[in-house]
Amino acid sequence: MYIGTQDLLKQYDAYLLEHGYQIEELVNLASDALLNHFTKYNRLAILIGPGNNGADGYSLGLKLEKLGKYVDYYYSGDIGKISQANRYYRDQCADDHLIYVDEDNINTINWNDYDCIVDGLFGFGLNSAPRGMYKIIIESITNNYNGTIGAIDIPTGLDCNTGKAYEGALKADFTVTLTALKQGFLDPRSLEYTGEVILETLAVKDCFKEAGLFEYVGEDYAKAHLRKRHYSGYK
Repeated sequence: MYIGTQDLLKQYDAYLLEHGYQIEELVNLASDALLNHFTKYNRLAILIGPGNNGADGYSLGLKLEKLGKYVDYYYSGDIGKISQANRYYRDQCADDHLIYVDEDNINTINWNDYDCIVDGLFGFGLNSAPRGMYKIIIESITNNYNGTIGAIDIPTGLDCNTGKAYEGALKADFTVTLTALKQGFLDPRSLEYTGEVILETLAVKDCFKEAGLFEYVGEDYAKAHLRKRHYSGYK
């Protein structure tokens, strides 16, 4: 198992892109890794941010729809500023399931129509508290929703490196984290926001060491590599 900081995870993504993978392909592989953790739900609301975390959400939702699940996609912000992969997968979604959220309709949404809300707003690159409509969406869910929340990679508003929760962070019941454990998850206080953490790796070339990710060393590994000491020897 590997552990990544924000910078190291960016290096990992960059390494894959530099060695022949396309971003749309990586998003497809990410949603493959996510899929089995959401198939037990029948009605899902996927929160979509503007970047590749949102693209993962769209791709996941499309696969869930093919399995007969009901999926709505909730998004906000400037559609002209979404990422390449986000637009690619968004264009494959049915218009009547794409729901733009603003101050006029936020109070009309009944989140309890869904048995799972999927957090695909922001990934490990977020360095501040959720703002604007994203903050309002999270507040609406926190105050009104009684079902299960599953986060893609990292809950929105949780710092990847420290595990610190910014004001207004979304609390998930479980988090399917991709590629590597986020360094911040090593702080047990992060569990209040991640819930159960499930690590999934993508079906790509093994480049953890090339990208500089940290390898987790458990107790068994440490015991096997400690040298035996002689009673009369020096430390």
